[in-house]
Amino acid sequence: MALDLLWEATRADRGGGILNFFSAIVQRTGNTFEQVILGARGIDTQDPENIEEVLSTQFNDFSLGARSSNFRPLLGHGIFTQDGAAWKLSRDLLRPQFMQTRTKAFPAIQTEIEKFISSTNGSSGGVLDLQPLFFRLTLDTTLAVLFGQPLESLQTDGNSDEAAFAHAFDYAQHRLAVRGRLGDLYWLVGGRKFRESCKVVHKFVDGVVAKALANDEKQSVGDDGERYIFLQALISRTRDPVVLRDQLINILLAGRDTTACLLSWTV
Repeated sequence: MALDLLWEATRADRGGGILNFFSAIVQRTGNTFEQVILGARGIDTQDPENIEEVLSTQFNDFSLGARSSNFRPLLGHGIFTQDGAAWKLSRDLLRPQFMQTRTKAFPAIQTEIEKFISSTNGSSGGVLDLQPLFFRLTLDTTLAVLFGQPLESLQTDGNSDEAAFAHAFDYAQHRLAVRGRLGDLYWLVGGRKFRESCKVVHKFVDGVVAKALANDEKQSVGDDGERYIFLQALISRTRDPVVLRDQLINILLAGRDTTACLLSWTV
């Protein structure tokens, strides 16, 4: 059943040592190994060739399994919860936007980085925990590119709608990770707070999408010198508010977590 492994993972997660926990497992077992947790069989790998096969050359031979149902309460029907034809539609919808962000998004990102640096200057000696600040930074930079407006979470007093969104996103995302460790039994982890957190995230993004659809000035689609806003560019491809919301939350998850984890683990 691997209950001992689940307990160790829970303890490591609560203590902020989940990366070291997984790294230790890989060191003991090798880069690719099979595990059976609560009766569910899974294969873990960090081998680059295996990853390339799964994500590229043999993509059609693999599916998301329980991840789709696990992630759907927060992410809806987006690129991280879809397989097959639905996934291809999402990829085709999103890919052109990423080609534009490479240079046009730099000014917005630079502004948020400068705010981040300023927020660390007030530290009064001792140890400064950068990980929460990194997650706030990457949330702000991703939102600035996606929505055209930063969350200002580095300077929030904790009482605004933006702060409620940030806290709800944090909590819901963490619960998804916990659920993911249970494989097919992900549904054992949920609860009222998780459901309410997902609703807060959806409501916040729905509001941003509704405002963008109402304005629809397409300020970001045009000359290279114009400011790039992902949402406005996406509206040029679809005006379905649910599709827009789900895809934005999916990209927000990717843009925020990968960068924040990389920064945290390399410091």
